[in-house]
Amino acid sequence: MGPVAHLEPCAEQGGGTMEDSVAGKRPDAEMMEPIERIARFMETLDSKFLNDAFAGGEVVVIENFPPYVFEGGDAVARWAKGFAEHAKKIRDLRHSFADPHDFHLDGELAFLSLPTT
Repeated sequence: MGPVAHLEPCAEQGGGTMEDSVAGKRPDAEMMEPIERIARFMETLDSKFLNDAFAGGEVVVIENFPPYVFEGGDAVARWAKGFAEHAKKIRDLRHSFADPHDFHLDGELAFLSLPTT
């Protein structure tokens, strides 16, 4: 349904491997909060939901509308504008998250695939 906020080869993070596998568990509420806010933006197009939802600095967002990859310091703003245009005719959009796949923690980074309908 939406953005990928962090996409890098996991084994290359800090030159190591995932130290804290939490397979079978779910992200806690603190981890889910920015993901929920991004989904709420996508439902409502209200940009207030994007405040502090993405990492600061350089961000990469991969989407299903042109230009498909939004990268750099202004990536979130360009993505939000593009998504608003892309979704302007969509009504009553609501999200639901299924159980995460491949959920791992590595220090302060969390990696997961989150099926969304």
